[in-house]
Amino acid sequence: MMLTLLAMPNPVALEAAGATRQVVARLTRAWVLTFAASQVTAPWRAAGAVALTPFVNRLLRFYKARLAFMGLKRAWMPPALYAASLAVGFGSALFCLGARELALVALTLR
Repeated sequence: MMLTLLAMPNPVALEAAGATRQVVARLTRAWVLTFAASQVTAPWRAAGAVALTPFVNRLLRFYKARLAFMGLKRAWMPPALYAASLAVGFGSALFCLGARELALVALTLR
């Protein structure tokens, strides 16, 4: 919280701090709900993983054949590309969720 020279709270800073607390609280509730739902849906996710195994196996064989000309020096490339795409996807989804929550709180404060 920002204070002025007269030790009175700055109303803009108070409003921003309240908005930030609301965003953090909403995101925390969303994460708790997501964790609880993931525990309930674990058997369905396991069944989906088993069902998708043949398709993933074909996809990996395809990439292995396409990248075979690179040799062993670049065998790390497909897993690295996969990890990078997962990181970018998760980061952008988290950013979009935070921006959405911040916009909802800003509209509520109006």
